[in-house]
Amino acid sequence: MNYKKLAIIGGGAAGFFCAANLPLEKINNKLRITIFEQHKEPMIKLSASGGARCNLTNNIQDINDLVKYYPRGEKFLYSVFNQFSAMDTINWFEEKNVKLYTDECGCVFPNSDNSETITNTLLKQIPKNITEIRPGARIDKVQHENGQFILFTNNRQLEFDFVLICTGGTYSIKGPIEDFKGYELAIQAGHTIVTAKPALSSMKIADKNIADLAGITINDITVVAYFNNKKIAEHSG
Repeated sequence: MNYKKLAIIGGGAAGFFCAANLPLEKINNKLRITIFEQHKEPMIKLSASGGARCNLTNNIQDINDLVKYYPRGEKFLYSVFNQFSAMDTINWFEEKNVKLYTDECGCVFPNSDNSETITNTLLKQIPKNITEIRPGARIDKVQHENGQFILFTNNRQLEFDFVLICTGGTYSIKGPIEDFKGYELAIQAGHTIVTAKPALSSMKIADKNIADLAGITINDITVVAYFNNKKIAEHSG
């Protein structure tokens, strides 16, 4: 049987969620999927999110309110969230029998407070009979020729009909990715890249001593913020 080949570059939450939501009834076994992940294990960043509890979304129901939390791209994001919103994310996981709860800040977590609940769910939902996962496979270049995408990886060249780039941003769980190629791969595939801006947290920290604390999780603490020697915020949790 002739079938098309899809490459998903990036074995994180986005890559696996894409694979789990392909319209298989339309594909009708005419597709083969390969997920490339440069780390030895997939979804490493997801496993550590929310202090390893996995803050998978929020409970903001009004899309008009949700888009205002992003530093730019409101019009584009409004269109995106109209197709798949935070509420759709919650419903998707609950339909897969993942029980969720919302904390006082509006963050949504699995009842287990364990990120493995989410990673295991995504692994179960990908179409296993047509999907191959390749850990430790780094894509160095994408070339488009004669309607085919050629991927250069581990001294090999592989051809695909479709490519999804799900590499995330320039930071990994271990810090800045010095050899990050996600944007470069997108340009090679024919896209235009505008200057990236932080969206998850747009805070800039000038004090290196504070910046070095990134990634540390502590329970039951109080954080107080001062500006011009005046307390402007306080939060415990």
